[in-house]
Amino acid sequence: MQRRFTATEDEKLLQLEARGLNYTAIARELGRPLTSVRIRLMTLALREDIPTFPAEAQS
Repeated sequence: MQRRFTATEDEKLLQLEARGLNYTAIARELGRPLTSVRIRLMTLALREDIPTFPAEAQS
């Protein structure tokens, strides 16, 4: 069974990526599979790009 990423792990994941570590190094640092790290980073990136309430849609 896969364990979910915690908010603390998400924060560390983003910090490590910002420092320029590659996926393999991040996975090693977090003790997570490489694939999990890649997918989580993609998920977090998508969440950042999708506005909750687009300005055009508000009336």
